[in-house]
This record gives sequence, structure tokens and C-alpha cells, in this order.
Amino acid sequence: MLSTAQRIFNKEIRLEKLFVDVDDTLLLYTAEGVSINWDLVDILSDGLWSENYDITVWSATGKDWAKEWSEKLFYGFNLPSGSKEELWKSVPTEALAIDDRLQHEREYLSRFRKVFLPEDFIKINMTSKLLAKNAFLGDSGNETFS
Repeated sequence: MLSTAQRIFNKEIRLEKLFVDVDDTLLLYTAEGVSINWDLVDILSDGLWSENYDITVWSATGKDWAKEWSEKLFYGFNLPSGSKEELWKSVPTEALAIDDRLQHEREYLSRFRKVFLPEDFIKINMTSKLLAKNAFLGDSGNETFS
């Protein structure tokens, strides 16, 4: 039987196709103004660097808005971007989405295998990193290496 560490580190790495919304997902709007969701951007950037994520940035505001924020937040990756209106019918059924809406709330989200709220995607990724670290170090985290 494989240990938790073996299961995590032997797991087949899979390239995940993600469609990521701009407004209220990458950009957060509050009474104080607009801020960047850096926790999400950092996780997505890590996934791009490790070649685990294939990301398309999209927006109901339009393709120019999606492209602008894709270039600002993921500079140098040259990610595809577009408007939800143009892209939603061509979404591959195995793709995932990160959006501020639940899957059943919008028709453009119906084709996705799974839709994550931004805070849920962040939480899942943080939990996975912690589990991987604990599995590697052992439950106590006090293992030493010789």
C-alpha cells in the first residue's frame, strides 16, 4: 500500500485547462475600490510556471478587458483571452473554470466539468500544498534527513 507521500508525489501530473474570469475573480471590487486577488494570481502563476495549467482569461466585459488583465497579471505568458460571449460555446467539456458565479447560475458555465468560486480554488490549493508538505515531512513535521 502506498503512503500518502507516495500517492501525492507519484500522482500523474495533468495539464488542467482553466478559464479564469476577470471581474470579481482576478479583480475584486469593494466599497474601497478595486484590488487584485493576489492569492489567486500567485496560485495560477505557480501553475503556469510548473506547466500544470493551461489558462484562458475571459470576461463578460469583453475581449479587450480580458487581454489587458491577462497581460498585466500574467506578463510574458501570452495567454489566450477573450469575451465569454465569444468563447463559451467552444469550451472543452473537460475544462475547469474559476468564476464568481456558481455553475448553475449562468448558461456560459454549463459546459465546464467543474466551476470553482475564487475563494474555494484558493482554499483547495492551500490545503493541497499543506497535505503534500505534511506527507513529505511526516505528520509531525519533525522528521530529519541524513
